[in-house]
Amino acid sequence: MVAQELRNLTARLSPSEYLTSEHPSFAKEVEPWSLDADLHPSLLVTPSTLASLQDVVQYLYKTQLDFAIRTTGTGSSSAKDVILSLKGFKEFSFDASSETVTLGAGLAWGEVDQLLEKYADGYAVVGARCPYVGVGGSTLVGGLSWLAHEYGLISDPQNMLDAHVVLNSGHAVWASSAPDLLWALRGGGGNFGVVTSFKLKAHRYTKSIFSGLLTIPYANLSRVSAVVANVAANNPDPKVAMHVFTMNGALGFQEIGGERDIGILVYDANGEEHARSEAGFKWALDMPGCVAQTGVMPLSQVHALALGTGENHGKRVAFMSAPLISDVDEEFLVRAWKWRTDSLKASAALAEDTFVLFEFMQENVFNSTRDRHATAWPHSGRKHVLQLGTGYSPSQASPELKRLALQRLLAAAEEVAGPGKATGEYLPNFFTEAHDIPAVFGENWGELRRVKGKYDPLNRFNKGTLIPPAKSENSTRL
Repeated sequence: MVAQELRNLTARLSPSEYLTSEHPSFAKEVEPWSLDADLHPSLLVTPSTLASLQDVVQYLYKTQLDFAIRTTGTGSSSAKDVILSLKGFKEFSFDASSETVTLGAGLAWGEVDQLLEKYADGYAVVGARCPYVGVGGSTLVGGLSWLAHEYGLISDPQNMLDAHVVLNSGHAVWASSAPDLLWALRGGGGNFGVVTSFKLKAHRYTKSIFSGLLTIPYANLSRVSAVVANVAANNPDPKVAMHVFTMNGALGFQEIGGERDIGILVYDANGEEHARSEAGFKWALDMPGCVAQTGVMPLSQVHALALGTGENHGKRVAFMSAPLISDVDEEFLVRAWKWRTDSLKASAALAEDTFVLFEFMQENVFNSTRDRHATAWPHSGRKHVLQLGTGYSPSQASPELKRLALQRLLAAAEEVAGPGKATGEYLPNFFTEAHDIPAVFGENWGELRRVKGKYDPLNRFNKGTLIPPAKSENSTRL
């Protein structure tokens, strides 16, 4: 039956709109970020028009074919039968009068940077910080951004103004015409239809950002940890941000053995003078042994600093998690580095892929909406992000090693935050099979299930954020 349904699907498409597994480009086009997620699909579908996409969606929904939606693949979406790629949906338009942009879901954020510089010079949007990440997937799971420190998350109502969606029936609507759908798309993961484009708020933004990499010897870890705790408590400037991380292979740095040195990616939209002052990053620049590779640059170049991390796409087995942290004490980073060391003691196979990336967040990031029900993913208060990864080479894969990698990942929140200090909150974009998804959505879970039951009663959009549909008497097949 599957073979016949696949033949029926390709018959609806032009030859340029699909690839089979025999095509030399197929493997690259369907590979997920983590090899563990690869379900070995047999067909890649790339609709080139909205009408074609509408036809594909309504057909797939009524079949038994397993399918997944893909933009750039960083979310590790895969399926047993069909990958539905949105790479043909790269719309871009800028409306100067309303200061809004419309972005196709198939764009990567690096492409958005180029288009903004060409057609909306002097403007920026709240968008992801890695150029290789797709607009579609990242926006639908909340979305962190350098601009979030001022304006909130990508999918917050003041930033994501609308989304164009192909429903299971093939009908296309702007989600603003269905407020419950628009609400669910704001952090709920997107499994309510196929989003083809977003309307986002644009902001005038500086081109003179001081940014770059500081490398600080591991011997200074305790000192760095104490100063970072002080900065977290006492620097409220929404134009100042940083990432502090272990410099290892998973983050694009050469593995050389031993304890990982400290990397700090600094960001100061006030400019160089401020960044080098006590109010900026003088404390880090003056650390013994600090090596600075910094400069003044536009936002697109800041984003390009993260390109190296994209080199791991499709090469490793990788798992990630991002607990939210509210209390950063003087030993916080010391415990984070210890978590990594303890993970490697449990298995040396985890060495290259196990990392810590502490994302210093300002007040506005998670606290820019009216309340925790304003978006599908509830968030509020001042919190920071502890982005973590474990993984290993595919040549070492085993059920036992996978269990260990996931165990160490989920143990991190308590081990790093400290006893009794874990918030229990997680970003909704790094789910593994071990995460408690209902707990992540908390008080909004019941409403999310109701909306899911309305727009996807058969649960056919079922990759990534898994939300079982509640039974609904008013399922939507418009």
